[in-house]
Amino acid sequence: MRRRTLLAMILYAGINTIPVQTQNKLSNLSQHCFDITPERHIGIEGVATTPENFVRTHLNVDSAINGTYFDRNDKQGKLVEGIAYLTRNRHFGNNNPGQVRGYFTVNIDGDEINVARQFNGSFNDYWLVLGTYPLLVLPIDNKPQIHPQAQVPIYNSDTSYRSAIGTKNGQVCFAVSEDSIKMNQWAERLQREGYRGAINLDGGPVSQLAERKNGKIETKGKGKSNTRLVIFEYTK
Repeated sequence: MRRRTLLAMILYAGINTIPVQTQNKLSNLSQHCFDITPERHIGIEGVATTPENFVRTHLNVDSAINGTYFDRNDKQGKLVEGIAYLTRNRHFGNNNPGQVRGYFTVNIDGDEINVARQFNGSFNDYWLVLGTYPLLVLPIDNKPQIHPQAQVPIYNSDTSYRSAIGTKNGQVCFAVSEDSIKMNQWAERLQREGYRGAINLDGGPVSQLAERKNGKIETKGKGKSNTRLVIFEYTK
């Protein structure tokens, strides 16, 4: 829960095969991966709720995960840190590039999903931009590697329940840990499970993944508290 202009942000500035709409538990990691298609997409919404409640109250939503860190300086309690942009100029973050160490992006056509250190172009080129911290996994020489940011001591001073968004096999993946772990352990787990790219989300008491499956809503992760941003998969 941690901060400069759009130009500065720009300067600051996705894999094991998993079928569409699958959720599996691997070494204390629960995940849900899906393809972006003309009928299925990814969205974000600034709202104080849990992913479970969000899926329950939105019948066209098939899965959801908690979002990025709260902006503690937002007295209205609505914004998250860094960048949380959705097409048509909808911003749910404070746009402070000082709180951004990497990006998860989906281009405007929905056919390029990427995790990267830098954000290139303008918001109009993208359907979704999430700018947060730290980066967990990035490809180096086309081989996914644990990113050095995940090893920084400040992110590893204690253990916590973790959430992340990333990509593998060209799909979007939501992931949560089922145990309390350090950040570098979280990155290692995602890299081992085949993520081509991944970036951390808020964790601890808000770490939760919800999925609509066979007419029921299943929840993973240990978080029970409200997030301020929900990231979700929906049917158009």
